[in-house]
Amino acid sequence: MASHFDEFTPSTKSDWLDKVIRDLKGKSLAELDHQWTEKIRLSPFFHREDVDERAPLSSGSSGSWQIGSMIRVEEEVSANKVLLDELLHGVNAPRLLLTESLSAKAWENLLKEVEPAWISLEVYPGFQEAEPAVWVDPFIAALLKKGVDLNKVTGALRIGEEAVESLLKNHQIFQDRLPNMRLFYIDNSGNYRPDNPEEELALAAYMAFYRMQQAIDSGMSLQEAHANLQVVLSVGNSFFKSLAKLRAFRLLWANLLQAAGMDSIVEPPFVSVQFAPESQDDDQHTNMIRATTMAMSAVLGGANRLEVLPANATKEAPTAFTRRVARNLQHILSMEAHLDQVLDPAAGSYFLEQLTNKLAEAAFDIFKGMKKPF
Repeated sequence: MASHFDEFTPSTKSDWLDKVIRDLKGKSLAELDHQWTEKIRLSPFFHREDVDERAPLSSGSSGSWQIGSMIRVEEEVSANKVLLDELLHGVNAPRLLLTESLSAKAWENLLKEVEPAWISLEVYPGFQEAEPAVWVDPFIAALLKKGVDLNKVTGALRIGEEAVESLLKNHQIFQDRLPNMRLFYIDNSGNYRPDNPEEELALAAYMAFYRMQQAIDSGMSLQEAHANLQVVLSVGNSFFKSLAKLRAFRLLWANLLQAAGMDSIVEPPFVSVQFAPESQDDDQHTNMIRATTMAMSAVLGGANRLEVLPANATKEAPTAFTRRVARNLQHILSMEAHLDQVLDPAAGSYFLEQLTNKLAEAAFDIFKGMKKPF
């Protein structure tokens, strides 16, 4: 069947550039280049000849993501009320930020009327601990008292650097008790570098890769070690840069696995995305507007889990209203914009593909020159 396009002569990149140069009337095209990062400068002109065709980058899911929320636990009864409200209104991946180790009874109060097997639960101690069992054991005891099947508990445990040696030594115990909770929580959110995302990516990948290698050396299989990884990255106010950075992490990781002869792993690690505090303004209404594009960059970039920062969270405790706005933004992106129905929506964009490739290449070069991160 004939196509309407058959009437037109195909235009090459050279044809377009000739036209652009004529229209610039002597002005150099290079003057229109944009400095995206400290190392990456790109022309504003993109063409399919500049990009190698490849399949969409997989995030390990069909495009859906978990709706996260951070709940600071200073007193378990009041924290339980916030937790229940978040769950009732659509959060399915809460993160519990502990300010101190909780007893089994305190965990019971915190998880009252909560069904841990129905959600993805992250436990994030904000204190230093040398032995993770000190706070993990009471958590497990509370789950068992509730009659929860531990095999159905999913999410992640954030084990701090002080306790990693103990974790690696006793990893089989943790895996036997909580087999579906990720143990290697690589929190790179504190290394947000808006002007140098290549370094940010390289550091995140290096920490994750090094932890995976440590786990393998301690007796885990490659598949087990990789399945236990969770990497936390931040997004900022630059929509395209944030989106491309998340895509570049997946490409970087695939290249690292291939270079290490580990390409039997075909999916990237689980990636949780947060808002960089530096991206927030003193005006919470400005933050609400910014949150829209920041959240879009995260889910379009392939986040497996997203926390939308309540608009006043960097100045004071989030209110019921700012939490509601943060939640509803994610609901709109999934239930109205249907962004959870598409795998890698940015695939095929000549500009985003090129920016993704450049970020991944630069991060790979930095990775190769890094020393042990711990």
